[in-house]
Order: sequence, then structure tokens, then C-alpha cells
Amino acid sequence: MTYPPTALRPAVGDDRPALIDLLRRSWLRTWAPALPFDTVRVFVEQDPVTAYVSTHWAEFMVAARAGSIVGVLHVVGDCILSIEVDPRALRSGIGTDLLAHAEQQVGQSHGSARLEVRVFNRDALAFYRHHGWTEAERYTAMECGSPVETIALVKALDRRPTGFDAPSR
Repeated sequence: MTYPPTALRPAVGDDRPALIDLLRRSWLRTWAPALPFDTVRVFVEQDPVTAYVSTHWAEFMVAARAGSIVGVLHVVGDCILSIEVDPRALRSGIGTDLLAHAEQQVGQSHGSARLEVRVFNRDALAFYRHHGWTEAERYTAMECGSPVETIALVKALDRRPTGFDAPSR
């Protein structure tokens, strides 16, 4: 199947409602089926997505197709904090585009990248492993007050010089 081109760009303030909608739908599709009902209730009542977007939207890159936001990326330092794809656009290359951008961004100043995946998110684990990520450790993290088994993944990156540290010729 052929998909419209994907444009990656920094998020802007007007993107906030679409980002909140995308992140909520992604969480409910992926996390809600794997977590206890009380955890889902806490998610709905506390609405952590709105607070997350309100606080961090200026740090996001978005993937847009035909004017609609279909993916979001959040990177801080060497850590990929979030890659989310609109559930209606899964398996269309958006996740791969976002991951490649994240790896390039991290690789400008770090020799490796890290991220977390919940054990129940088998599709994400398979995706990252396919792209060369390896398991570093397992531990229990918390999500809306519930313990969730988590896997830390890492990947060595080719460090790409920026304009400030590029070798002179």
C-alpha cells in the first residue's frame, strides 16, 4: 500500500489538542487492555496526557500526513521518552521515520540511546528489536499507581558531528 508522504516538524502550540487526542487514543489502545481497571480509571480521572502535553509540547517533533498529526516523538538527552503513532496509522512507516529521527538527534551528542517499553507491549518490543535495540535491564515501574514490568532498551549509535564539532578540512 502507498501512503501519503510524512513530514516531520517541531510541534507548535496549535498542535496541543491533536497531540492530546493522539496520545490518549494510543494509551487506551495499547495500555488499557493490559492494565487493571482501576489503573484505567485513574488515567481517565487524572488525565496525565493533558499535563504532559501542556508541559512538554515544545520539546516534541510531530509526524504529519495530509495536514493531520499522525505521530509524536519526545527526546531528552540520550533518552527517547515517547514515540507514539496514531492507532489508525500503525504499520505505515511513521514509527520507523520517528525512530530514525530520534536516533539521529541523540547521535549528534551521545554514543548510545535508551528507551523504556512495557513488557505487555509486544508490538513495540518487536519493532525496536527489529531496528537493532537490545535489552539492558528489567524492572518494575509505576503507571497511574500500578506496578508495570518494564524493559530498558539501548542502542549504540554512530555519533554524527554537529556544526560545532565537525572536523575541519
